Amino acid sequence: MEGPALHRVEVTPKALAGLQDTRGESVKRQLAVDHGIHLEKVRSITGYHVKADLSDKQLERMVSNLFCDPVIEHGSVNQAMLNDPSLFPKPPDMVIQIGFKPGVTDNAAQAGLDGLRTLGNAVEDVGHRGRHFGVSCLLGKEGS
Repeated sequence: MEGPALHRVEVTPKALAGLQDTRGESVKRQLAVDHGIHLEKVRSITGYHVKADLSDKQLERMVSNLFCDPVIEHGSVNQAMLNDPSLFPKPPDMVIQIGFKPGVTDNAAQAGLDGLRTLGNAVEDVGHRGRHFGVSCLLGKEGS
């Protein structure tokens, strides 16, 4: 017997004038300061897994109402954002994925689960997939 479908949700900041990808910029700064690694650009994608039987319309509402702010973020379900040339016209040189260790409290996923249930959806589980960082143009390391 099959259970509810597993859906992949991804959210990334829009590339708008004056709008920064604060997570990406933070990682870029940390790598420069802590390790002398200077990068051209770092973009972040936050991911979630949602285990629920939802219609396409419910999935669209779920992304735009719970997981992203459509004014400043792009959200997608069951589509890899890195494969979307309108969001990533130049694919990153590498992608780093950071996830939670088993047993770590996942507040973002719990908030998503609570929100979906509040909206009346029969949801089995929501898990935070972690973050992806698309790194473009490794410009070098000091001293190398």
